[in-house]
Amino acid sequence: MTLAFHPFVFIYLLAANNFSHGTTMLIIGSLFVLIALAFVIAYLVQKRKYGAIRATPTFSVESLQVLSDDLTARGESGSLRFLTEVKGRAGCDQPLISELTETECVYYRMKVEWEYEETFYEESGDKRIEHKREEKEVLAERKEATLFWIEDATGRIQIDPEGAELIAQQTLSRVDDDEGLPDEEIRMGRFMIEAPWKTCDEERRPKEYRFEEEAIPLGHEVYVLGEVVDSEGVLRMQKPMRGGKFIISTRREESLLREGRLTMIGLVLGAIVFGLVGLAMIVIALGATAQ
Repeated sequence: MTLAFHPFVFIYLLAANNFSHGTTMLIIGSLFVLIALAFVIAYLVQKRKYGAIRATPTFSVESLQVLSDDLTARGESGSLRFLTEVKGRAGCDQPLISELTETECVYYRMKVEWEYEETFYEESGDKRIEHKREEKEVLAERKEATLFWIEDATGRIQIDPEGAELIAQQTLSRVDDDEGLPDEEIRMGRFMIEAPWKTCDEERRPKEYRFEEEAIPLGHEVYVLGEVVDSEGVLRMQKPMRGGKFIISTRREESLLREGRLTMIGLVLGAIVFGLVGLAMIVIALGATAQ
């Protein structure tokens, strides 16, 4: 059974081990300061990400092609390389088919898990006591992406998704209750496995199955921030070679920026609250220890 960390569990363990009040406050205060620092680090990461989105210029495919042609005319073929944004619809000659919804796409990620009730027994003297507990387990989790292009009103550009942060559209979020006699096979779209309650050694009764999937569907509007190159006479966007953000998103640029502002505000508030409370507890604890 997996045990998740929780601050109140930590506090309880401190109290159970007879730590002094001052020591307990000092440890908890230090923990809160560390959490505040984690918020600050997360804020800086988000600031860098959304700062790149704001600062990077958007080009049409035609404009990028003109730049590439100019370099070729000057004898510098293949030297185009800089950070930019493009926006258009996703296309592909051989699209992927997502597993759960069978959506034609250029990227998908799926996850299937089940929640079950497990019966286990504990020996107590000459008695055998029955216990039950509820658990979750991931049955399958996969993702797949392929080369594709983005087409705007002026042309097409190839996209290599390797190494990108992929922000996709949710195509499925479903919970199936397994009431009555449990199913012997779990099926959804192209996905199929033998029911886990049949293959495990423990005594487990299924309660529900969760199906999650996200994808970048064929023909969907896509925003891409990355490095444009023109190697071998083909325009392509890819992960920057010298660092920098590479984002492929089904959300519009404006939506990403709005979400980024809200995220950073939440991180700042979290850092302030945990930092102030943590420092106050440390000061009080040190004052109590000095007396």
